[in-house]
Amino acid sequence: MRETPGVFFYSRYVDDIIIITSGNETESKFMKSISESLPTGLHLNEQKTKTQTILKKVQPFKGTQSPPSVLEFEFLGYQFTVFEPPKSDDRKPFRVVHLDIANSKVKKIKTRMTRILISYCNNRNFDLLETRLKFLTSNFSVLDADRERKRLAGIFYNYHRVDPNSSKSLNELDSYLKKIALSGHGTVFDDFFCKTTVAQRRRLLRFSFNRGFREKTFMHFSREKLKLVQECWMYA
Repeated sequence: MRETPGVFFYSRYVDDIIIITSGNETESKFMKSISESLPTGLHLNEQKTKTQTILKKVQPFKGTQSPPSVLEFEFLGYQFTVFEPPKSDDRKPFRVVHLDIANSKVKKIKTRMTRILISYCNNRNFDLLETRLKFLTSNFSVLDADRERKRLAGIFYNYHRVDPNSSKSLNELDSYLKKIALSGHGTVFDDFFCKTTVAQRRRLLRFSFNRGFREKTFMHFSREKLKLVQECWMYA
């Protein structure tokens, strides 16, 4: 693929592929050539395959508002957003690429937080609830059985290329966590609100995705504890 005319960039991580081209190729023929390049038995997932086109000419943005985005896509858990550059004296300004946690990952973490509340409302185990929130807002190590070594994972190590000073996702997750503790609106939140004390809900405000990311907060979980923690969202 790297040797294909018009391909500027190609990268693959397991079954996730990203290709950046000149845009001069015929899309249908190009997609066909990719399919034909795959090993026998492998096929592109049409539901997850996306093509996007942007203007070749950079159009510097002048104004006090945020510059418009010209491209957005997710890859390997990250949200890539490309903006037109601010107008300056530079004759050849480059577009700005912003990296954040992918929207789908943010939604997944929110779903897990909601499932934590549902689980608590069923078992009334507040210590377990806190442990689960510690897990989501911190970092830990897991055993990579294939390579026989430990790998670091968690809010920082999964998204270490994100700049916390410009991340909207980390703030969004913290806002949702605050909503969990203080809202009481909605079926799940109302049930949780009725089954907790003011002191317990205040304890939840001690958790923070931003702080876990910035300080690289690290927690240790035994295999048994890890299984228990993940039990309520195993398929979420």
